[in-house]
Amino acid sequence: MPPAEDPDVGYPEDPDFVFGQGSDSSVRPPLEGFDYNLSPIASFRDINAAEDSAAAFAALFFGGGVLDGKLAFSFTPTEVYGSWCALQTAETCDYTSWGVDDEGNCFGGDGIAPADCQKVSLCTSQVCECAPGFPCSASSERLSELTIRLSDDGAVGLFSGAVFVNERGFQQPLGTVHFRRAEPSDLAPDAAP
Repeated sequence: MPPAEDPDVGYPEDPDFVFGQGSDSSVRPPLEGFDYNLSPIASFRDINAAEDSAAAFAALFFGGGVLDGKLAFSFTPTEVYGSWCALQTAETCDYTSWGVDDEGNCFGGDGIAPADCQKVSLCTSQVCECAPGFPCSASSERLSELTIRLSDDGAVGLFSGAVFVNERGFQQPLGTVHFRRAEPSDLAPDAAP
């Protein structure tokens, strides 16, 4: 996914975006085509208390270990906005005062000036963390998790703290998913072995 270039337009640009239509802007669905960073997660309670917990914890993750047949990861859905947030400042992404007129045009900022609706949505939902005088960065507050376990049905995963957009444009929790091995025909032409 190419990085953002225009700080005055939402990212990724969506010409069909309508402010507030069918979505809860406080939770962002993962965007297809973006490579998210996954961080392994576990609790120290999962490690044998008789061991040196910190060393066992590090050995588990850096050694590619699996606890109780499951892999658990966290990711930040707002990571995709990193390049766009870097173009913003606390002043350019401050939409504490905003509005939408009867024709669907958005306004925001100190002077309630016309603004791109997608940008207003991103700024009001705080996908960026901004400190005065510094560029913004993607918010790291809202983590989502994916836990994968092998079962008789193959790899089964559970998403928590994550939403996906359904066919009607509404956000839905995904919950349980079933994974299958990708066939060469499923891969993009440039990704095939």
